[in-house]
Amino acid sequence: MNSETSPNEPFLEAENPSCPVLINLEKVAHLVASGQMPLPEELSPEELHEVVHQVRTRCRQRLLKLIASAIAQDLMQSVPARDGVFEHGQTQD
Repeated sequence: MNSETSPNEPFLEAENPSCPVLINLEKVAHLVASGQMPLPEELSPEELHEVVHQVRTRCRQRLLKLIASAIAQDLMQSVPARDGVFEHGQTQD
């Protein structure tokens, strides 16, 4: 990998021009998990393993949040309204 970066490669970081470019694996994982880019081919096997692990974790967390939100929404809609009870289970004084 060379030390020049292009605007199309936001996951590359050059701290100073004389040092080789560092790949920000967290940014790569974020972009891959969100579907904004494919896995880069220039990753080492260790970097690829780390990115894939982070992508799986991010996707799993996003899916769990979506499922939890859907369940909570379903529960809130299925609870019948009763006199003297507010939405969040608080009673009138």
